[in-house]
Amino acid sequence: DRRRIRRRMSDLRHEIKELEAQRGLRRARREKNKVPVVALVGYTNAGKSTLLNTLSDANVLAEDKLFATLDPVVRTVRLPGGGEFLLVDTVGFISKLPHDLIEAFAQLKTDMRLVIAGGSSDTDTYVRNLKKQAEGDSRILFTGFVQGTLLEELCSNAYLYVLPSYLEGMPLSLLEAMSYGNCCVVSDIPECAEVVEDHGVIFPKGDVQALRDILQDLCNDEEKTEQYRTRASAFVCGKYNWDAVTQKTLELYQ
Repeated sequence: DRRRIRRRMSDLRHEIKELEAQRGLRRARREKNKVPVVALVGYTNAGKSTLLNTLSDANVLAEDKLFATLDPVVRTVRLPGGGEFLLVDTVGFISKLPHDLIEAFAQLKTDMRLVIAGGSSDTDTYVRNLKKQAEGDSRILFTGFVQGTLLEELCSNAYLYVLPSYLEGMPLSLLEAMSYGNCCVVSDIPECAEVVEDHGVIFPKGDVQALRDILQDLCNDEEKTEQYRTRASAFVCGKYNWDAVTQKTLELYQ
């Protein structure tokens, strides 16, 4: 009931305050003792945990797979000269997750092709794994980085544009795809969902089966796809109109 919920919320707030106090004491102790802190930050499956184990003689889980580390790990590293520092293994990140898309597409009954376009911002290992995942399916193509005429041809002739991201800033490629009048399928992270609103198709982040079902439905239903295509360009060009953006910016500073 509501009383139990309020009581639990109060307990959690108290626990958070205690944690904040404890962390503050540890931070003050580190600063007083001048203990440096070094964080290993990068894409998932880049070898951060392996490096932590090598430098600190730790034995944390290190596997050749995505998101093997789900919690930050801190270990003390002692230097030959007598100094020491704290080494933090952070949770890896990755943004667009095309392996979800490849897995979903592989289950589709369609003669259409999946074109994975763009340069690699991920690790070489991840890219190799993607290509290995796509082996045996001649419908899947990797173009690498594209621009100019080739990019215009892809955007103008695509049946669907899919952005299965787990993390985004302002997704410029999504704005561009919508401006070309593409039917856009995106994950439900706010950065994507707030761009397309109800003028694109949204699926739960990381849900391969939901993505597969949506793609199969759109491949089978050209009329529905065309409805999204018709609405996309006018909507996004109106919402992200440079004249309107400039006017709002001026109003903000006046």
